[in-house]
Amino acid sequence: MKRNTAHTTRMRAGITHDLNREFLRAYPELAHRINSARTPSQPPEKPELWQRLLRNVLLIAALLILVWLAPRSTIGAPAPDVQAGTLFLQGAKTQRALLLNTDVAIRAAGIQAQVTVRQSFVNTSDLYREGLYTFPLPERTAVNALTVRVGERVINGEIRLREQARTTYEAAKRDGKQASLLEQQRPNLFTLAVANIAPGELVRVEIRYLQRLRVSNGEYELRFPLTLTPRFNPPVDEPRTVADMQPVATPMVATAMSTQRAQISARIDAGAPLQQLTSEFHPIDSNALPDDAYQLTLRDGEIPTDRDFVLRWIPLAGTLPESALFREVRDDGTYALLMVTPPAADAHAPLARETIFVLDVSGSMAGASLVQALAALNSALQNLRDTDYFNIITFSSSTRALFPAAVPAHPQSIAHAQQLIGQLQADGGTVMAPALAMALAGNPPLQTIRQIVFITDGAVSNERELLQLIENDLGAARLFMVGIGSAPNGHFMRESARAGRGTFTYIGDLAQVRAKMSTLLHKLQRPVMSNVRITWPPDSGIEALPARLPDLYAGEPLMVSARADMLTGSVLISGDLAGLPWSRTLSLDEHRDADGIATLWARDKIHHLDYAERTLDEPSRRDIIVNLALAHRLVTRHTSFVAVEEFPSRPQNAGFASAAIANTMPRGNTMLAFPAGATDARGHVAVGLLLLLIGVYLRRAHWLRHLAS
Repeated sequence: MKRNTAHTTRMRAGITHDLNREFLRAYPELAHRINSARTPSQPPEKPELWQRLLRNVLLIAALLILVWLAPRSTIGAPAPDVQAGTLFLQGAKTQRALLLNTDVAIRAAGIQAQVTVRQSFVNTSDLYREGLYTFPLPERTAVNALTVRVGERVINGEIRLREQARTTYEAAKRDGKQASLLEQQRPNLFTLAVANIAPGELVRVEIRYLQRLRVSNGEYELRFPLTLTPRFNPPVDEPRTVADMQPVATPMVATAMSTQRAQISARIDAGAPLQQLTSEFHPIDSNALPDDAYQLTLRDGEIPTDRDFVLRWIPLAGTLPESALFREVRDDGTYALLMVTPPAADAHAPLARETIFVLDVSGSMAGASLVQALAALNSALQNLRDTDYFNIITFSSSTRALFPAAVPAHPQSIAHAQQLIGQLQADGGTVMAPALAMALAGNPPLQTIRQIVFITDGAVSNERELLQLIENDLGAARLFMVGIGSAPNGHFMRESARAGRGTFTYIGDLAQVRAKMSTLLHKLQRPVMSNVRITWPPDSGIEALPARLPDLYAGEPLMVSARADMLTGSVLISGDLAGLPWSRTLSLDEHRDADGIATLWARDKIHHLDYAERTLDEPSRRDIIVNLALAHRLVTRHTSFVAVEEFPSRPQNAGFASAAIANTMPRGNTMLAFPAGATDARGHVAVGLLLLLIGVYLRRAHWLRHLAS
């Protein structure tokens, strides 16, 4: 066999030699060029094995370093010519239809505000288009109107069951009619679809909603979100509800590339002279009007949509009562909103506390958010007393605790904690449930109360699962949420604070950290009003919310919305303040009439059914929510607004395409790309390149072996 193989090899070599000779004889010019290129030098020495390995390792390391150090805002971002507010169109060539602007008009009176949001779309392409836009609104927003304006034509929206509204919209889109659909994806996240925008046409969509103002320490706050932090979807093996699985993904674009702008104006009917009126992040001009009203405009005319617009005002001391009743009478009953602020309690010697700090270090916290969070944590550590216990839990794709259990707040343990803080970096997914469970597990040391300070941007999509975890495992602990970043998920954090019987503090800028944390820690050290009770008149047929009254901290008012068949007589508010009984009686005949109280009550009732009601099954809850939403014209997870023009405007043979409109990445956020799983984007890219290089190396080795054979 060996002789035959050798003979065959010699025959192949001879045949190859003869073919080469005949080929070169047929092409003498080519033979001359080949012979001229030959040199008598020795063949190059083959590199040593270690040299080849070192060269490949250096190549791989260089590529990985380039990936790791690449600007975070460019990887995973749109192409350089893609701008925020652009409809990305599919077809033979890329075209764009711009979202011209967002115009917001606010009118605040008492403790509520009516807000009108106008979004203008223009189609600059030569085909009919559909725009899809996901945008945030304040938490517990009562969206109750939708109007579409196309030239001189006005199309009023109708509230319908979500499935019916979607079917109506899709049929109108197919038939070539102008149409718009407004749906709720989360209580503070909505989707707007606008169909059949004609070439060169301007379409204005107007949304109106009511919201309740936040009041704390005599200060009123109104917040309008202009963008959002992308929500993280936990691993699919975690339990999820249908609502949690609704899509929340939206295209994002870096702030530097964004062309989206917003105009905002506001009228404040304060009912009293103001001692302070400020815009937290955007310069404003204000003009005083008669009857203690104020007109506000943006000093720059327009602002980028990369952070929340926050307005705050404080009436002159003593000009507003500590309790107030707002009322609206309708055919279906009397609606009321009650606000009572208990007096400040005398400070007593506080109990020792076990404070568990939970810090979000996931990828969405990268950049300014993590800097603010670490500063907040440092500020809190410096305010611990010798009698306190503490621990620090950090989480992203995994959860870690600094100590196995809470330790005394001695200088050595605090120094160790500060050393850890200096090494933290933001990376990975926002897997929050294990961190919550760890913070709530076990019992605090004897003679201490457990207070959990949770610092995060709230960029999660499984809100229901997390709120259920808090309500089930809270026990005697109290949960205090600290929102971080330019556009945090305020809905989730307020609801977490409600379920955790604590408070919510928002920090949107590094300069605010010390003051905001000092205020929070001051609340934690002050006596709390507990066992709060409200006694309404008998036979009033009252339905008041919240059903479970919260603890009240210093400066935090009690707010209760109610519906009654009739509302006369007086109401008694009572509780334990600093361990002593406290009560106040308020006459129901002393009220201020206000529009929108019924709408806000319906919104509160729907929210209660969605998040707090445990005695009804899902079909029963859905029926009640639908009836309330249709009666009060509210967008919910079961109802939507749809507006459809009567006659078609798009010819059936005209081209048509649709795409999503990008939101602006929150200011200061340097997240590489929002992760969809437990590994961050840089890790995915790095591992992918490494595997690619290994594959190329193995392929090359296989090819060389093949040639050799």
